[in-house]
Amino acid sequence: MGSDSLSNGIGTDESQLDWTPWSVTEDVALDGTCSKRKRAFFKTALPRLLTFLEKSARHAHPKPAPWHITTGVCAVDEVADHVMEMNWSGWWFRHMCRAADILKIPCPDQRFMDDQRPWNSWGEVIDLKLEHQIARPDGDGEELISRDWELPPFFLGNRFPRKKENVCECSIPLPEESVALAQLAEQASQCDSPKDLEIPAVLQKFF
Repeated sequence: MGSDSLSNGIGTDESQLDWTPWSVTEDVALDGTCSKRKRAFFKTALPRLLTFLEKSARHAHPKPAPWHITTGVCAVDEVADHVMEMNWSGWWFRHMCRAADILKIPCPDQRFMDDQRPWNSWGEVIDLKLEHQIARPDGDGEELISRDWELPPFFLGNRFPRKKENVCECSIPLPEESVALAQLAEQASQCDSPKDLEIPAVLQKFF
């Protein structure tokens, strides 16, 4: 049996051909680790994705992540900040970088090799570039990068791109806390004083 037919991941029929930086990040978020083969794949695939994203953020079209990825790779206080301050779940690529740091994959970018979390540092550089480009018009007056796809339910996400171009359906049954986080973030975005929001019991561990 060839390696491409080996089931090696979440779900019953996932093969090596199905692996993506997104799916490996989900493995890490849910399990805290992944197989050695997936780690080797991630080590090769992630630098290509980040390099492309940094050079051409508009064409790379970054996607927001599902909340269950955010809770799996971010510290508790970071999750609270995503909900109350950012009001959304964060970029997939930022969480991929966090996953790579969790896996302790050596970062090939010389700029960040001495950093404590080198992949996260690379992600922060790209994130800062995106902040400067979002809502800026190009020569034709069109937005360089639109964030419209962040609106609910899109940031619930999926095992992208396992089901091509489907950003609404998740690859696993959505955890109760993921749905609650999305709803709370939406409320926080419309509230003058987020501290006055009532935190559901399922989310108490984050606040």
